[in-house]
Amino acid sequence: EEINSTNNYIKANDNLKNGTIVIAEKQTAGKGRKGRIWKSPEKKGLYFSILLKENIPINSILKFSLIFPLAIKVSLENFTNHKVYIKWPNDIYIKNKKLGGILTETEIEAGEVNRLIVGIGININTTKEDLGKFKDIATSLYIEEKRIFNRKIVICKILENIEKYLSNFEKIDLKNSIEKSLLWKGEEIKVLNEDLKGILLGINEDGSLRLLSNNKEIKLYSGDISIRKA
Repeated sequence: EEINSTNNYIKANDNLKNGTIVIAEKQTAGKGRKGRIWKSPEKKGLYFSILLKENIPINSILKFSLIFPLAIKVSLENFTNHKVYIKWPNDIYIKNKKLGGILTETEIEAGEVNRLIVGIGININTTKEDLGKFKDIATSLYIEEKRIFNRKIVICKILENIEKYLSNFEKIDLKNSIEKSLLWKGEEIKVLNEDLKGILLGINEDGSLRLLSNNKEIKLYSGDISIRKA
């Protein structure tokens, strides 16, 4: 019913099995990348974490992690008339507003991924009042479609697609699938915390971002990088 963070719960419990999913109706300390707050109004959104402990390719962990935004994008397009975009590497957007986010935390031991914890937050029936000061940069399915959604149906569709993509990771053309819905592709972006601007060209086979800056193509890896439209 209530928890500080679904990711924190998994991190605190070493005995959980591969494939465990922790779902909360409310988070009191929901978080995004770089310690940002994720608002989790009670019984309005989807707040859940997935634990993976097997078959995680450490040499292509960035590419592997792109499975999750792709599965969410494909799933959500069953519930909206708007195109859903992926903001590299881990945000979900509709109409240039943030609909959902993904926080992936990796535990590495002896050169292998011991556990991968994927935290997912999606605004489903969240209102503008719930979003508060974030209402101009964030949105929800309810705000865009003007109707209430059955959250159980939405999460089942998402988990179904995540499982499908995980089972076929080596066969999926992730590069082209992501690029078809890559937010700001072909537009100028800026990289926060770095004096860097350029045209977003797409992604590479390894999941890194392709940026054309000063007539030179640059590879960007996620880490602490955040991008914004210039």
